[in-house]
Amino acid sequence: MSVYYFNVSDGDCDRDEKGVDFADEKQALRGGVQYAGELLQHNPDLLKPSQNLQVKILDKMRREVMTVSMRMQLP
Repeated sequence: MSVYYFNVSDGDCDRDEKGVDFADEKQALRGGVQYAGELLQHNPDLLKPSQNLQVKILDKMRREVMTVSMRMQLP
């Protein structure tokens, strides 16, 4: 098991201080995608027009391994 962190950014950055244990990087990446979906499910107002909402997945050394980026684009 290894710790991964999910930092959320929508212009401001909410830094994950606790982290979550995952068996491997593949599971951590899946967890990051699920976490991004849960954020929007519980608070859809987080996503604003023409603004990115990002969940950055970092490894135990706090190196970025993936970013889940969401954007609402109005016509």
